[in-house]
Amino acid sequence: MLVEALALAVQADMRLGLIAPRAAVVVGQLPRGNQHAAASVVIRHGLTVRQAELWVADLLECSDEGERAAQIARRMDGAWPSSRPVARPTRAVRSEADWQDPCSMSPDEARRPNCGRRLRRPIERAKRLTRRVDSLTRRVDSLTRRLDSLTRRVDSMTRRLDSLTRRLDSLTRR
Repeated sequence: MLVEALALAVQADMRLGLIAPRAAVVVGQLPRGNQHAAASVVIRHGLTVRQAELWVADLLECSDEGERAAQIARRMDGAWPSSRPVARPTRAVRSEADWQDPCSMSPDEARRPNCGRRLRRPIERAKRLTRRVDSLTRRVDSLTRRLDSLTRRVDSMTRRLDSLTRRLDSLTRR
């Protein structure tokens, strides 16, 4: 089907991304007078392409134009039938699932075969991080001791230079 068969308002909705191109093609099967209203129903209720196909097929089975317009108006004002699929929950991102608190897991999740691996990974990571932090702490302590030793040496040298400078001043005054 060509885009030119669509009403201008439906073409504009498609260009704006309000309706999927395939859903717009499905709506284009209706007479031009019903296309904009049908597209508005598809947009308002967020129908999928498959749902739009089924609904448009029902509209095309209507015996006359008045009945079709009445069905479109009824869908525009009212709720969509309960047979509309419910949105599926999205799956947790892998890293979120890895760090999930075991206390917040349902019993079904705890019985899954990979549950132990999911719980073990964060513990192993935490242990590795703890070892790295301990190693870095020991290195920082060693560097601190070396800096303290160097500071004491520099202070000693400064005192020695001060005493030598005073002696030299006393010798030059005589």
